[in-house]
Amino acid sequence: MKRYLLIPLSSFIITTASILMILLIARGLKYSNKESKEIAFVSSFSNNIFVGAPIAIAIFGAQGLIIAIFYDFGMHLVVWSLGVWLLNSSEKNRERNFLKNIFSAPIVALLFSIIVVMLRINVPEIIINISENIANITVPLAMIFIGLKLAQSRVKNLFGNKKIYLISVLRLLIIPSLVYLGSGLFSLPDLYRGVITILASMPVFATSPVIMQKFNHNGDLASEAIFATIVFMIFTLPLFIYITI
Repeated sequence: MKRYLLIPLSSFIITTASILMILLIARGLKYSNKESKEIAFVSSFSNNIFVGAPIAIAIFGAQGLIIAIFYDFGMHLVVWSLGVWLLNSSEKNRERNFLKNIFSAPIVALLFSIIVVMLRINVPEIIINISENIANITVPLAMIFIGLKLAQSRVKNLFGNKKIYLISVLRLLIIPSLVYLGSGLFSLPDLYRGVITILASMPVFATSPVIMQKFNHNGDLASEAIFATIVFMIFTLPLFIYITI
């Protein structure tokens, strides 16, 4: 169990470090402060469950799914705290907004689920069914939103956008390479190291366009990055599968 607890911790550290690193890279490439934040947000979060988990199961078996769930939990802590705080364009009351984001509904739900599992609380069947129904519509709604955004943009413009190439290189090559090389610092077994490397090489987080749009940032950039990274992943994923098995 202690080793499993290292997974969300390592995910939290990896994701936070990715944001800080990409902010520095984007600023070094002369992008504006707002653009740098958008690039960092889109590049740092991966699609661990709906793309990553099936691949992890196919390569590593049932344990791959367990590790993917714990890894995704650590990433979501960053998404709904530092990530949302980063996108908050208002400079006023930043400390209050940061605390508000930490105790946002998604974070509270995640913490509650961990407590339920650890204490082995029997949840009524009706609550489980309602939760499953809500969960089942989350990603389809996000996909519809992404589709609507992509319909408004031309493919020519998508692949002519230098930001898309930068995000794709960071998301699909740089971050997973650093995760693979640096994961030894956590003394993780080869199985854990392999799974988190594969998860780190996944395309952009599916709900990032919705979050970006909510905080008045470029949701189109996130939608286009999802499409591009899914396409480019066909060429980059085999490399990381090869080095992890």
